[in-house]
Amino acid sequence: MTGIFETEKIAASALRCGDQVFTGPTHFAAMRKIITLDVPAEQKTQMMLDAVDGFVTDEGRFVTREEGYAIARASRQIGGDLADPAKNKAFYGGTEPRLDSGMVESMAPFKAGFRRRA
Repeated sequence: MTGIFETEKIAASALRCGDQVFTGPTHFAAMRKIITLDVPAEQKTQMMLDAVDGFVTDEGRFVTREEGYAIARASRQIGGDLADPAKNKAFYGGTEPRLDSGMVESMAPFKAGFRRRA
């Protein structure tokens, strides 16, 4: 819990797959944890396609990229152009959250029947 003079901070990049959260210093590092799971390849592929990318805070909360932006900005973890969605299109661009600029799609083999769930 944060104190009076503190604010919640981003602690790690994270991917949420259902009720599981995988963390790392980058979203790619979190994805590598999914890749190394001892489950069938098809299950890993579906997990990566369904993953929601975001962050884990120092309070243990999973937050979306949008929430993470607000927290990081408020706690002064980011600033300048990086913190400006209008200028940082690579990070904030698009209407759908992405994992490291499409890295998941390039890493996960596509098979018939695997698709992003609505």
